[in-house]
Amino acid sequence: MKKSKINIIAIDPGTISMGYALWEEGQDEEKLPKVGLVKFPYNRGVDWYERSCFQVNELKKNIGQYMSNCKMVVIELPEYHMVAGVDSIIKVAFLIGRISSLIPIDNLFLVTPTQWKGQLTKEAVINRIRRYYNNECFEFHADMWDAVGIGLWALNKF
Repeated sequence: MKKSKINIIAIDPGTISMGYALWEEGQDEEKLPKVGLVKFPYNRGVDWYERSCFQVNELKKNIGQYMSNCKMVVIELPEYHMVAGVDSIIKVAFLIGRISSLIPIDNLFLVTPTQWKGQLTKEAVINRIRRYYNNECFEFHADMWDAVGIGLWALNKF
């Protein structure tokens, strides 16, 4: 069986959960990508470092075989806002560094939320993605929606 080549992987990292979306090479761009979520099974009593190690290992299990020969891996880079706080940005930056170590540097692209979605709300992002995919009825975790949005932005379709 021939292994499909992945064109774009989009990742929305977070300290609690991480969404990802994959577009295969030659895939009709109007066909919904493969999406997934990596989420630590519980949060109480587990520090962020252990969660990040778990998330990177799970991401490797789920899509690691595609990362080295993918044309483009796009990862959302956090921006500082008074709401988020510096502590969580440092943790997400660490997680991004761990993920980035799995990807050839020439294929890695970092994008901020402002770059890919501007000032759109979560609801507006979801509505735009639904319209793009002809209002297909699907439900995703918030991080999965963002991963699809990031990928569509990379495809110049957002």
